[in-house]
Amino acid sequence: MSIHLLSTTRAFTFLLFVLLAGPAPAADLLVSGTTVKLGDSVAQAQAALGTQAAPTSFIRDEPEKKMLQAKDKGVQVFFQPTTHLVYIIRFDAPFAGAVGSARIGMTRAQLEKTLGPPAADIRNPPSIPGTPPLYGYHIDGKSLARFVFDESEKVVTIFVQ
Repeated sequence: MSIHLLSTTRAFTFLLFVLLAGPAPAADLLVSGTTVKLGDSVAQAQAALGTQAAPTSFIRDEPEKKMLQAKDKGVQVFFQPTTHLVYIIRFDAPFAGAVGSARIGMTRAQLEKTLGPPAADIRNPPSIPGTPPLYGYHIDGKSLARFVFDESEKVVTIFVQ
């Protein structure tokens, strides 16, 4: 798969995930490596990510949808437009922590060995060719973690909502 197609596919998968996601309740998710959590305010997220940067729009036509990122930590947080509370957390390399004992870079087999069979297995929907598979797990009984794999079946992104 070309790098451009892979980037486009990942961007589409992310946008699809964000658009379909609803607000999540505040929760203490089993995440190590960061103190940011679902339900955090902008100020709490800034403190957890060690930044004073203001959240920025991530969809040009929907400026009320804001995110805050710490690229050096591999963490992005997305704020619910009406409450301005964190409702999605995205983890990418170089995130060195774990989500429910799973880490970026694990293989699909390692993930299943660690967390068991997924609650949801979304494999290349036929209407979206080249879409990477997603595994969904209920990590703490309240929050859903979605694991995105690359072509070598390694976890490249983890979304928590």
